Amino acid sequence: MKELIPEIHITMSKSWALRTKSLKVYPIPAGGNHTLRISNNGKVKNVSLPNMKLMVEIGNGKHIGKTIYKQNNELYDKMEEMYLHYWYKSEDFREYNNKQNDRYDSKTFGSK
Repeated sequence: MKELIPEIHITMSKSWALRTKSLKVYPIPAGGNHTLRISNNGKVKNVSLPNMKLMVEIGNGKHIGKTIYKQNNELYDKMEEMYLHYWYKSEDFREYNNKQNDRYDSKTFGSK
C-alpha cells in the first residue's frame, strides 16, 4: 500500500527543486512501445506510446534509472517519490519541519 503523503509535501518538494535548481527528474525514452486505449468524444482508439526511464539530475551529475515505465500514474508517482526523497534530506525540509514542530510545542498551548 502506498504511504500517505500530505499533498503539500509533494508541492513543496517540487517547488524546492525548481527554486534551488538542485534537482531535476524527468522521463526519457527507453526504447520499445506500449499501447494505451484512450477515449476522445466517445471514440475509443489505441495509441502507441514509448516506454520511459527516469533521468535524475543532481547538481552536475546525471543518472538514468534502470526501471522501464509505461506512461501512466506509476511513472509520475515515481517522479514525485524522487522529489520527496531529496527534499526530505534537504536543509529546507529540516527548517520546515522545525517550524511545524514549534507550532505544536507545549509552550504554544500554555503548559509549563
